[in-house]
Amino acid sequence: MSESKKDKSKQPLWELIINIILELFSAIIRFSKHLIP
Repeated sequence: MSESKKDKSKQPLWELIINIILELFSAIIRFSKHLIP
C-alpha cells in the first residue's frame, strides 16, 4: 500500500488533472442519464 501511494505522488500534474477531468466527465454523464430517461 505504501508503494502505491509513492507512485501517486510521482504522478505528473497533467496526468492528475486528466484523471480529475475524466472522473468529472463520467459523473456528468451518469447525472445526465438520470435527468434524461
